[in-house]
Amino acid sequence: LKSATAEELLAAIKKVKEEHPDFGTKRIWMTLKDTMEVSEKRVKKCMQENGLTGAAEGGEGEGAEQQDGEASAATAVSSEDVLAAIKAIKLENPDYGIKRIWSTLKEAKGMDVSEKRVRKIMQDNGLTAEGAAAAAGSLVKTTSAVDKAEFDAWCAKVLAESAHLVAGVTNPLAIPYAFTNYEFSGPLRPAFVTPQVKVPGGIPKPDYADTSIPVSEQAARGQQGAVSKDEDGIEGMRLACRIGREVLDVASRFLKAGVTGDEIDRIVHAATLERGAYPSPLNYYKFPKSVCVSPNEVICHGIPDCRPIQ
Repeated sequence: LKSATAEELLAAIKKVKEEHPDFGTKRIWMTLKDTMEVSEKRVKKCMQENGLTGAAEGGEGEGAEQQDGEASAATAVSSEDVLAAIKAIKLENPDYGIKRIWSTLKEAKGMDVSEKRVRKIMQDNGLTAEGAAAAAGSLVKTTSAVDKAEFDAWCAKVLAESAHLVAGVTNPLAIPYAFTNYEFSGPLRPAFVTPQVKVPGGIPKPDYADTSIPVSEQAARGQQGAVSKDEDGIEGMRLACRIGREVLDVASRFLKAGVTGDEIDRIVHAATLERGAYPSPLNYYKFPKSVCVSPNEVICHGIPDCRPIQ
């Protein structure tokens, strides 16, 4: 990898910030390190010196001033402007929920507005399932119906867009050749496994994404003592945990008798990418999928295949 000059590094940081204004120091560094040789410490220093961090990262000086400026900008966005933008997004994407609308406002519309504020404006104006139901006087029933329809439509869209992975497979339940003469411990049998799907550019990737070898993990083995995280590291942990919880909720909601492990994997893969994250099982020591599906006597680390869940 090329070692970047100070000017090249600053230009690259600004480009990432422009595309992802909500990215903190760690996520910017993870995005950059795939294309240039640069340390997280150097990225943080460059951002602080050029006022590109918030007060929590930059402390005193330009970083703190930048944070104040961002706060003022957020306050300057009127509720009328936010509402108009929300309605425009809803008109183009009627299946979008609060989180996706908030993300679109920040990334596509350039509005520095909190998810909490977007939720309140949508609820106050009957633009959420909850708000519409309350206005109709049947909160629980309508919320359930609208939310289920939105979720089902999203799942159908994901599966349709990835249907090419199973196209042409005439017998998906045929036992793969690799299991010929294998002594099974129970009645469960493996089925066809679809090709591995790669993660597109623009999403930070772990060191094993291409090689399958988690070099940083191997290097950390045997180290003694706890790792003390800085504020940016803690921010990254919170973000990863929140995304993980959301994706697991999506998977558990989709899971029912009749769906296949492969379909669960495609749903999990899409839900993870929508949140700007990398599905951590993918290519970890050559694991071919984005989630483990382990029914019955498959104790753990089951590879999702085309066998329907019963």
